[in-house]
Amino acid sequence: MYRYVIAPNDGSTASSLAQQLAVELCVVFGSQLVVVTSTDTLGKGTLEALKGRAQELSNEHTYVRLDGMTDPAGAIEQAVFVRPDSILVMATHARDGASRLARGSVTETLLSRVDVPMVLVGPRCQRVAPGAARRLVVCVDGSDRDRAAVDLAAAWARALDLPCTVLYISEGGPFDGMDALAEELSHVSPAVNTVTITSTDVVGGIGALLERDGTAMAVMASHGRHGAGRLVHGSHVTGVLQRSITPVLVVRAPGR
Repeated sequence: MYRYVIAPNDGSTASSLAQQLAVELCVVFGSQLVVVTSTDTLGKGTLEALKGRAQELSNEHTYVRLDGMTDPAGAIEQAVFVRPDSILVMATHARDGASRLARGSVTETLLSRVDVPMVLVGPRCQRVAPGAARRLVVCVDGSDRDRAAVDLAAAWARALDLPCTVLYISEGGPFDGMDALAEELSHVSPAVNTVTITSTDVVGGIGALLERDGTAMAVMASHGRHGAGRLVHGSHVTGVLQRSITPVLVVRAPGR
Protein backbone atom coordinates (compact mmCIF):
# COMPACT_ATOMS: atom_id res chain seq x y z
CA MET A 1 0.00 0.00 0.00
CA TYR A 2 2.94 2.30 0.72
CA ARG A 3 6.31 1.88 -0.98
CA TYR A 4 8.09 3.87 1.73
CA VAL A 5 7.62 4.57 5.42
CA ILE A 6 9.40 7.83 6.29
CA ALA A 7 10.49 8.20 9.93
CA PRO A 8 12.09 11.43 11.17
CA ASN A 9 14.54 10.73 14.01
CA ASP A 10 16.75 13.13 15.98
CA GLY A 11 17.85 10.73 18.68
CA SER A 12 15.14 11.68 21.17
CA THR A 13 13.08 9.11 23.06
CA ALA A 14 9.91 10.26 21.33
CA SER A 15 11.26 9.96 17.79
CA SER A 16 12.80 6.57 18.57
CA LEU A 17 9.38 5.36 19.71
CA ALA A 18 7.87 6.56 16.45
CA GLN A 19 10.64 4.84 14.49
CA GLN A 20 9.80 1.52 16.15
CA LEU A 21 6.24 1.93 14.88
CA ALA A 22 7.59 2.85 11.43
CA VAL A 23 9.59 -0.37 11.26
CA GLU A 24 6.57 -2.46 12.21
CA LEU A 25 4.48 -0.71 9.56
CA CYS A 26 7.19 -1.56 7.02
CA VAL A 27 6.57 -5.21 7.81
CA VAL A 28 2.78 -4.82 7.60
CA PHE A 29 2.82 -2.96 4.28
CA GLY A 30 5.99 -4.46 2.76
CA SER A 31 7.56 -1.00 2.62
CA GLN A 32 11.07 0.41 2.71
CA LEU A 33 12.14 2.47 5.72
CA VAL A 34 13.57 5.95 5.19
CA VAL A 35 15.12 7.62 8.24
CA VAL A 36 15.25 11.42 8.08
CA THR A 37 17.32 13.54 10.44
CA SER A 38 18.36 17.15 10.85
CA THR A 39 22.14 17.30 10.76
CA ASP A 40 22.64 20.75 12.27
CA THR A 41 22.04 19.54 15.82
CA LEU A 42 23.69 16.13 15.55
CA GLY A 43 27.34 15.20 15.64
CA LYS A 44 28.86 12.50 13.47
CA GLY A 45 28.71 9.97 16.30
CA THR A 46 25.00 10.56 16.83
CA LEU A 47 24.30 10.22 13.13
CA GLU A 48 26.12 6.90 13.01
CA ALA A 49 24.26 5.72 16.10
CA LEU A 50 20.92 6.58 14.47
CA LYS A 51 21.88 4.69 11.34
CA GLY A 52 23.01 1.70 13.39
CA ARG A 53 19.80 1.70 15.40
CA ALA A 54 17.73 1.84 12.23
CA GLN A 55 19.64 -1.14 10.85
CA GLU A 56 19.04 -3.06 14.07
CA LEU A 57 15.31 -2.44 13.84
CA SER A 58 15.18 -3.40 10.19
CA ASN A 59 14.66 -6.83 8.69
CA GLU A 60 14.30 -8.38 5.27
CA HIS A 61 11.19 -6.28 4.63
CA THR A 62 12.89 -2.92 5.01
CA TYR A 63 15.64 -0.84 3.50
CA VAL A 64 17.25 1.97 5.50
CA ARG A 65 18.41 5.25 4.06
CA LEU A 66 19.61 8.22 6.09
CA ASP A 67 18.68 11.65 4.70
CA GLY A 68 20.05 14.80 6.27
CA MET A 69 19.34 18.54 6.01
CA THR A 70 19.68 21.51 8.35
CA ASP A 71 15.96 22.32 8.54
CA PRO A 72 13.76 19.63 10.17
CA ALA A 73 10.52 20.47 8.35
CA GLY A 74 12.39 21.01 5.10
CA ALA A 75 14.22 17.69 5.40
CA ILE A 76 10.99 15.80 5.98
CA GLU A 77 9.12 17.66 3.24
CA GLN A 78 11.90 16.92 0.74
CA ALA A 79 11.90 13.23 1.67
CA VAL A 80 8.15 13.10 1.04
CA PHE A 81 8.40 15.10 -2.19
CA VAL A 82 10.73 12.59 -3.84
CA ARG A 83 8.74 9.65 -2.46
CA PRO A 84 5.04 10.48 -3.00
CA ASP A 85 3.98 6.85 -2.50
CA SER A 86 4.86 6.96 1.18
CA ILE A 87 3.48 7.37 4.67
CA LEU A 88 5.07 9.60 7.30
CA VAL A 89 5.46 8.34 10.87
CA MET A 90 6.65 10.86 13.45
CA ALA A 91 6.42 11.98 17.06
CA THR A 92 5.07 15.34 18.12
CA HIS A 93 5.61 17.24 21.39
CA ALA A 94 8.60 15.27 22.68
CA ARG A 95 8.39 13.96 26.24
CA ASP A 96 11.91 15.11 27.09
CA GLY A 97 11.49 18.59 25.67
CA ALA A 98 14.75 18.31 23.72
CA SER A 99 13.53 17.13 20.34
CA ARG A 100 13.44 19.50 17.36
CA LEU A 101 11.87 17.06 14.91
CA ALA A 102 9.03 16.30 17.32
CA ARG A 103 7.91 19.83 18.10
CA GLY A 104 4.30 20.64 17.38
CA SER A 105 5.30 23.52 15.10
CA VAL A 106 7.06 21.09 12.75
CA THR A 107 3.98 18.86 12.71
CA GLU A 108 1.67 21.77 11.97
CA THR A 109 3.97 22.96 9.17
CA LEU A 110 3.92 19.51 7.58
CA LEU A 111 0.14 19.25 7.91
CA SER A 112 -0.12 22.28 5.64
CA ARG A 113 2.50 21.11 3.13
CA VAL A 114 2.53 17.35 2.57
CA ASP A 115 -0.19 15.25 0.96
CA VAL A 116 0.84 11.80 2.18
CA PRO A 117 -0.85 10.22 5.22
CA MET A 118 0.81 10.83 8.58
CA VAL A 119 0.86 8.57 11.64
CA LEU A 120 1.50 10.91 14.58
CA VAL A 121 2.67 9.74 18.00
CA GLY A 122 1.66 12.13 20.77
CA PRO A 123 3.15 12.65 24.24
CA ARG A 124 0.68 10.31 25.98
CA CYS A 125 0.98 7.53 23.42
CA GLN A 126 1.45 4.14 25.10
CA ARG A 127 0.56 1.68 22.35
CA VAL A 128 2.52 2.06 19.12
CA ALA A 129 2.38 -1.42 17.55
CA PRO A 130 -0.05 -1.67 14.60
CA GLY A 131 -1.68 -4.63 16.31
CA ALA A 132 -2.40 -2.51 19.40
CA ALA A 133 -5.04 -0.56 17.47
CA ARG A 134 -8.23 -2.62 17.59
CA ARG A 135 -10.56 -0.05 15.99
CA LEU A 136 -10.44 3.00 13.74
CA VAL A 137 -12.42 6.06 14.82
CA VAL A 138 -13.16 8.01 11.65
CA CYS A 139 -13.76 11.64 12.62
CA VAL A 140 -16.15 13.47 10.28
CA ASP A 141 -17.81 16.88 10.33
CA GLY A 142 -20.18 16.79 7.35
CA SER A 143 -17.86 18.76 5.09
CA ASP A 144 -16.41 17.71 1.74
CA ARG A 145 -13.17 16.89 3.57
CA ASP A 146 -14.78 13.81 5.11
CA ARG A 147 -13.90 12.00 1.89
CA ALA A 148 -10.17 12.13 2.67
CA ALA A 149 -10.64 10.63 6.15
CA VAL A 150 -13.03 7.92 4.97
CA ASP A 151 -10.79 6.86 2.08
CA LEU A 152 -7.78 6.62 4.39
CA ALA A 153 -9.74 4.66 6.98
CA ALA A 154 -11.02 2.28 4.31
CA ALA A 155 -7.49 1.51 3.14
CA TRP A 156 -6.30 0.76 6.67
CA ALA A 157 -9.42 -1.21 7.59
CA ARG A 158 -8.91 -3.40 4.54
CA ALA A 159 -5.18 -3.88 5.14
CA LEU A 160 -5.40 -4.55 8.90
CA ASP A 161 -8.93 -6.03 9.09
CA LEU A 162 -10.03 -3.36 11.58
CA PRO A 163 -13.58 -2.42 12.63
CA CYS A 164 -14.55 1.22 12.23
CA THR A 165 -16.53 3.78 14.20
CA VAL A 166 -17.76 6.83 12.29
CA LEU A 167 -17.74 9.70 14.81
CA TYR A 168 -19.60 12.99 14.42
CA ILE A 169 -19.38 15.78 16.99
CA SER A 170 -22.69 17.63 16.80
CA GLU A 171 -23.74 21.01 18.19
CA GLY A 172 -27.33 19.89 17.92
CA GLY A 173 -28.03 19.25 14.26
CA PRO A 174 -27.86 15.76 12.73
CA PHE A 175 -25.52 14.69 9.93
CA ASP A 176 -27.60 12.87 7.35
CA GLY A 177 -24.57 11.36 5.64
CA MET A 178 -23.45 9.15 8.55
CA ASP A 179 -25.27 6.02 7.40
CA ALA A 180 -23.92 6.34 3.85
CA LEU A 181 -20.34 6.61 5.12
CA ALA A 182 -20.87 3.61 7.40
CA GLU A 183 -22.29 1.59 4.53
CA GLU A 184 -19.27 2.43 2.40
CA LEU A 185 -16.84 1.33 5.10
CA SER A 186 -18.77 -1.89 5.70
CA HIS A 187 -17.48 -3.23 2.37
CA VAL A 188 -13.89 -3.27 3.67
CA SER A 189 -14.27 -3.42 7.46
CA PRO A 190 -15.47 -6.42 9.51
CA ALA A 191 -17.77 -4.21 11.61
CA VAL A 192 -18.90 -0.58 11.40
CA ASN A 193 -20.95 1.55 13.77
CA THR A 194 -21.78 5.25 14.08
CA VAL A 195 -21.51 7.52 17.10
CA THR A 196 -22.83 11.07 17.42
CA ILE A 197 -21.73 13.18 20.39
CA THR A 198 -23.50 16.45 21.15
CA SER A 199 -20.81 18.90 22.20
CA THR A 200 -19.14 22.17 21.21
CA ASP A 201 -15.80 20.73 22.32
CA VAL A 202 -14.45 18.85 19.30
CA VAL A 203 -11.18 17.78 20.87
CA GLY A 204 -12.83 16.80 24.15
CA GLY A 205 -15.44 14.69 22.38
CA ILE A 206 -12.90 12.77 20.32
CA GLY A 207 -10.48 12.47 23.22
CA ALA A 208 -13.12 11.14 25.60
CA LEU A 209 -14.14 8.39 23.18
CA LEU A 210 -10.52 7.38 22.59
CA GLU A 211 -9.84 7.28 26.33
CA ARG A 212 -12.90 5.13 27.03
CA ASP A 213 -11.96 2.66 24.32
CA GLY A 214 -8.23 2.55 25.03
CA THR A 215 -7.33 0.69 21.82
CA ALA A 216 -8.90 2.89 19.12
CA MET A 217 -6.92 5.00 16.66
CA ALA A 218 -8.40 8.25 15.39
CA VAL A 219 -8.45 8.97 11.65
CA MET A 220 -8.69 12.67 10.83
CA ALA A 221 -8.53 14.95 7.79
CA SER A 222 -6.70 18.24 8.18
CA HIS A 223 -5.68 21.22 6.13
CA GLY A 224 -3.33 22.43 8.84
CA ARG A 225 -4.82 25.91 9.00
CA HIS A 226 -8.05 27.71 9.78
CA GLY A 227 -11.06 27.47 7.51
CA ALA A 228 -14.51 25.93 7.26
CA GLY A 229 -14.98 22.49 8.71
CA ARG A 230 -14.72 21.92 12.46
CA LEU A 231 -12.69 18.70 12.54
CA VAL A 232 -10.07 19.56 9.98
CA HIS A 233 -8.15 22.34 11.73
CA GLY A 234 -4.55 21.58 12.57
CA SER A 235 -5.27 22.77 16.12
CA HIS A 236 -7.87 20.01 16.54
CA VAL A 237 -5.38 17.38 15.38
CA THR A 238 -2.84 18.74 17.85
CA GLY A 239 -5.40 18.68 20.64
CA VAL A 240 -6.36 15.07 19.97
CA LEU A 241 -2.67 14.13 19.86
CA GLN A 242 -2.23 15.58 23.34
CA ARG A 243 -4.88 13.22 24.72
CA SER A 244 -4.59 10.03 22.68
CA ILE A 245 -2.73 6.99 24.06
CA THR A 246 -2.61 5.53 20.54
CA PRO A 247 -1.18 7.08 17.36
CA VAL A 248 -3.40 9.38 15.30
CA LEU A 249 -3.75 8.82 11.55
CA VAL A 250 -4.00 12.10 9.65
CA VAL A 251 -4.23 13.11 6.00
CA ARG A 252 -4.43 16.56 4.48
CA ALA A 253 -7.66 17.08 2.58
CA PRO A 254 -7.03 17.78 -1.13
CA GLY A 255 -7.32 21.28 -2.45
CA ARG A 256 -6.19 22.90 0.80
